[in-house]
Amino acid sequence: MKKLFLCALTMALLVACNKDKKSETKTVTDSTTVVTETPAAEKKADTASSDFDSATIPVTTKDVGDFPYVTLPERLEYMNGKGEQKIYDETFVPLNGVFVSVKGPVFNAGLQVKEEQPWSQAYAKDSYAKKITDLGAVRIFDDKIKKAELDKYDGKLGSTLDYWNNPVQVYALKKKDGTIVYFQLVTNSASGGIRIAEAGELK
Repeated sequence: MKKLFLCALTMALLVACNKDKKSETKTVTDSTTVVTETPAAEKKADTASSDFDSATIPVTTKDVGDFPYVTLPERLEYMNGKGEQKIYDETFVPLNGVFVSVKGPVFNAGLQVKEEQPWSQAYAKDSYAKKITDLGAVRIFDDKIKKAELDKYDGKLGSTLDYWNNPVQVYALKKKDGTIVYFQLVTNSASGGIRIAEAGELK
């Protein structure tokens, strides 16, 4: 009888130990799951980054001509009859949604349709896209800039491009000498604007 009692007691202790181990194992597993999910959520929230590798831009094989490299599409004209070109100035280009300073030659112009023709946003975007990509440029960004980023540069972005209400298309051209030229285009249902900036040295 005593032996039977001791056996029963031993079995009860073993069952209790196994339950504790299972409980500990479950706790560790649950804890690990929480830890692995948290970084993923943080990574998703942090989408804007200024990291941009110009080495990924192919060197053009075209003879691109002189700055600003593109002419007006046939049905469009510059507001006030002409654009504004500076030999050297600082402008800001949104790379992956984060503004980066570029210094060198700059061209700015508002865009409108010629008289007696209806404005077409699709025409403005597509015709400029063709002219720019025909030079060998590639599109590197096409989205709206976050308000927090715009607020950082309040008063420094000019009025040619309406970043606040519209997405911007950004193209990068790498010339044969390695110089990068950035084309920014913003359009809406009534007009648009283009800004071209080349990274160059002060001469």
